[in-house]
Amino acid sequence: MPDPNNCLVHESKTAFQFICKACNTSTKKLLVDAHIDAKQKKAVFRHPQKHWKFCTKDDIPEDYLVIGFTRHPEERLKSCWKDKLNQPKPFSAFRRIGIPNNIAFSDFIDLIFEIPNNQCDQHFRPMYVDLNLERLDYLVRVEHVNEDWSTVQKKIFEHSGVSYPTLGKQNSTSPRTIEIDIKTREKIVNKYCIDYQQFHYETRL
Repeated sequence: MPDPNNCLVHESKTAFQFICKACNTSTKKLLVDAHIDAKQKKAVFRHPQKHWKFCTKDDIPEDYLVIGFTRHPEERLKSCWKDKLNQPKPFSAFRRIGIPNNIAFSDFIDLIFEIPNNQCDQHFRPMYVDLNLERLDYLVRVEHVNEDWSTVQKKIFEHSGVSYPTLGKQNSTSPRTIEIDIKTREKIVNKYCIDYQQFHYETRL
């Protein structure tokens, strides 16, 4: 997966600032379905950087519309834990940085709490690190993604004349209910405090 995860879609002159575990896969699939012919869809979806340019958050062209994504920090971490760690096979990117699979959610939080924010893997890196807040034209929230995507469709059409389809059903990565003790939740809030403040999410403390 490209990192930085900022995709410049030249067909609609739109920059998508993707955040892992926040509509990343679903939106990339939509872009492929909208712009790529049937024979190439699978290849482009697996390696979108071979078709579109990916750049740092500070290198987005001035004439591009910029769309970002967010998700409640705690829900994003729970989804990451289930999708990448609560599995029989290890996730290679995490294993390389010392995070094993099949560990408890609280142990996962203990491990990532010690990693500096700008050195985190993008699957759990704080969102503010990856988003260019000064350039964003619209922020899609997973919590009301259908309504937000409807607004994005209108903005892109007004900007470039390109019509995007409705965003498909989201991947079901929400894990079973997890009992989170107060110490673990405090660590989440401390590590992601800027995300909570910047994007106005409740801390649940």
